[in-house]
Amino acid sequence: MLRRQGVQLYLCGHEYDLQFHRYRDGDYELHLIVAGGGGKDVRSVEKNRAEYAEGRHGFLELLVEPARLTWALRGTRGEVLHDQRLEPR
Repeated sequence: MLRRQGVQLYLCGHEYDLQFHRYRDGDYELHLIVAGGGGKDVRSVEKNRAEYAEGRHGFLELLVEPARLTWALRGTRGEVLHDQRLEPR
C-alpha cells in the first residue's frame, strides 16, 4: 500500500529507542523513522537491517521545504545522531 501511494517517509514512535530503516525495491525507496526515545525508560535494540538503531533518549527534528525534507535524530543535548535529506519524486 505504501509503495502504491508513493509514500517516501513513514514516522512512528513508541518503541523506546531511535531507529532509521531504508527499504528499497527497484526504483522505490521508503525511509522509516522510529522516534521513541522521549520516555522515562529506553530499551536496547538490535541493529539488524537498520542503518541506525540505538536505545537512547532523543528526538526527531524535521525541516520541511518545498524542494526537500531534511530530518535528524538528535540526542538529548541536540547532537545529531543520524540525518538524511529527501528530495521529492
